[in-house]
This record gives sequence, structure tokens and C-alpha cells, in this order.
Amino acid sequence: MESKLVTAKRAQLDELTGLRFIAAFCILIAHASHWLSPTQPPHSVINWIMKSAGIGMPLFFVLSGFVIHYNYGRMFDKLTFNGYFKYVFARFSRIYPLYFFLLTVALFTDSYLVSLLRQNAGYLNGFISCLTVLHSWFYYLLDGKLLINKIFGLSWSISTEFFFYFAYPFISVFVLNTISGTRKAFIFFLFCMVAPLIVFWWGFCRQEEIYLFMARYFEPISGVQNNSVSRWLWYFSPYSRIFEFIAGVSVAKLYICIIENHRYFGFIQRHLTGAIALAIQICVHVFFVVILFIELPYIQFIRQNFLLAPMISMLMLSLLLCKTAINKIYTSKLMIMLGEASFSIYIIQTWTLKLFLPHLAPYSGTFLPAQWASRVVVAMTYSIVIALGTYKVIELPAKQFLRNLSLQYQSIVTYFGVVTLLVGLSSALLRLFY
Repeated sequence: MESKLVTAKRAQLDELTGLRFIAAFCILIAHASHWLSPTQPPHSVINWIMKSAGIGMPLFFVLSGFVIHYNYGRMFDKLTFNGYFKYVFARFSRIYPLYFFLLTVALFTDSYLVSLLRQNAGYLNGFISCLTVLHSWFYYLLDGKLLINKIFGLSWSISTEFFFYFAYPFISVFVLNTISGTRKAFIFFLFCMVAPLIVFWWGFCRQEEIYLFMARYFEPISGVQNNSVSRWLWYFSPYSRIFEFIAGVSVAKLYICIIENHRYFGFIQRHLTGAIALAIQICVHVFFVVILFIELPYIQFIRQNFLLAPMISMLMLSLLLCKTAINKIYTSKLMIMLGEASFSIYIIQTWTLKLFLPHLAPYSGTFLPAQWASRVVVAMTYSIVIALGTYKVIELPAKQFLRNLSLQYQSIVTYFGVVTLLVGLSSALLRLFY
């Protein structure tokens, strides 16, 4: 659980810890399958497996929203400067140390450092944006590539996650604090499931207008799909992904209201039987697979962000409110251990998988499924083992050190954080407008 300074202690939810590993695993198997493919373009089987990343990222963001409100919701009865930065620093200490370590590795293993040492202003601004974790907040090209594709590609989600951390206290104070009672929480939950679908339908129908508007203000822009302004807006940027985070917040709000209201909780316990809950959980898992095959234009568009969030929310509620056989899987010791290291598993794969790239040890012939599959399994196992090590050696000790530091030098840490954020924002804005 989180530090007593910043959160009231609640019961540990092991089901969600296990679910975090599923999120990390989906992304790991997608990247391993793609990056270790011996053929370009990848075989159709690999193309299908690659789509599992579209399950992992929404799962991470919805879980993040749930965990943040579940742990910190009671802290923000009102918004204070001191309370806000205590909370932000608690989240910073959880994620930033390993991120900073791997960002340093990225500098020395890629060509970015060479351009930086040549005093390239664009690269300097880009580095400051990465260092201050703001690089997914703006459409930022370097040599025709998005900054998030130029250095440490997976870090875009860390930047997006930090945007959620900064935004949550305002959501809590100005929205969640106005919602009291289980009925209002349920209405808010339904609103958070439906409203984004309408917003994204509007965006889907006006893609050309939005593109022309953004092209007017973001120069230069790239025509390459993965570096395009549309890809940034709908997939990478926090402005579209925050709906998944808010969906998770709404699940946490509803869950807390249910368990604190004995009448509603008792009703659910009596009527939501194990068989019904298990049926819901199986249907959701099947939906995750089936949706990968649907190629309708709107489905493809919203699969970049919110599509799976409602089903993920239903899965989380069913896991938390009723115990089934699937709960036993998610709460096993192995799943909890891997779930606790899920952040390390996600973020370290950029380098662990590179050790197994085909050009380092060429395949014989064309696509050999057994050879490819064995390489993927070995690479994934290696990545997980290394991630468990970085979790124990870097994540946990660094988090504890930084939180102890914040207790001893609270005012210094707070103002240093403000200055750092302002430097990062200034650097990004200078790049955009000058």
C-alpha cells in the first residue's frame, strides 16, 4: 500500500495485481512477436498476436484510474498545494526512478546522445521533455520522427500516465466530490462508459477537419502513419487516453460506494452468484479476442484508445464483487509476484528483447513457426526474469528512498518539483511556437 502520508490504508485487491500482469504480458508478447519476426512484413499469425498490445494499454490505463482513486480518493476532500505535491511525489517515486535509469541507458545505446552533444537545439528540447516526462503531451517531431519514437519508445505511456496523475486531484475535487451515494456513482459510471464513445464517434466523423486544424498549428507534420499527428492525437496523447483513466476512476468510485453501503452490497452478494460472475468474466475474455478480428472502420479507429475500457470495467467489478475460479488464477502467488513487477516487465522489454533480434542470430530459411515461437518464449522469459530483478533492486529501494527523502525535506522537494515542471513545459512550448 501507499505511504500513510498520502493515503488512507484500504484492503489490498490481489485480483487487480494479477490483472496488471496480464496487461504487461499482452504488451510483451505483442512486441516480442513483432520485433523477433524473421520476415517483413510479419506473418499473418504474428500480425494477429501483435494486436494484443491493444488489450494491454487500455488495461493499464483503466487499472491506473482505479488504483489512484481507490488509494487517494479520501485525500482530496479539498485541493491544497501541499497535499497536491505530496500526492504527485508519491506517484513520482513509484515510477520515475526506473524510468530515469532506462532513459539514461537509451541515451548511451542510441544515437541520440551524439546529436545532443553536437548542440542540436531540437534534441536538447526533446531531451528536456523526456527528462521531465512531458514528451507525449505535445506533437513533437525530430528528423521526421515523433520524439516518442526517437528515444525510448515505450516511455510515451509513462508521460501520458503522469498527465493523469496531475489531472486526478482536479477531477476528484471538482467532479467526484459532488457525487455521493451508490445511485449517483452508478449513473456516473454509466456516463463514463457511454460518453467517450460519443466523443470518439464525433472525432471519427471529423478526422479530416481535425487533421487540417492541427496541421495549421503543428509544423512540421509527418505523413508516416506511426509519426502522424492523427496517430499522436488518438493513440499516444493523454488527451484521448484520459477517458480510459476516468473509466477506471468511475469503477473505483462505484466499487467503494457499493462496499460501504451494506444494503447494496448484500443485494449484490445474494444475486450475483458465482455462475453469473464467471459467465461475465468468460464473456469479457472472449470479447477481448473476438474484437481483434473486427475490421470495421470505427472499430479500428476506437481500438486505438477507448474501445475495451467498458468491458475491462465490467471485468474488474465482477472480479472484485464475486469470487470465482478466475479469481483464483489472478490471486495466485505467481500472478501477484508478476503483477507487482508489471511496470518493470513493461518498460524494460525495449532492451531485453533487442538481445534476441533475428539479425543477431539469423534464422535459416523463411518463416519457421517452431523456431520463431521458441525464440519468443526464451526472450519473454528472459525479460520477465530481468524485470523481477530490476523491481527488487531499483524500483522498491528507490521508491522507499525518495519517500523518506520527501519526509525529511518536504518543502525543498515540493519547490524542486514545481521548478522542474515549469522547465519542462517551457522547453516544450518554445519548441512548439518558436
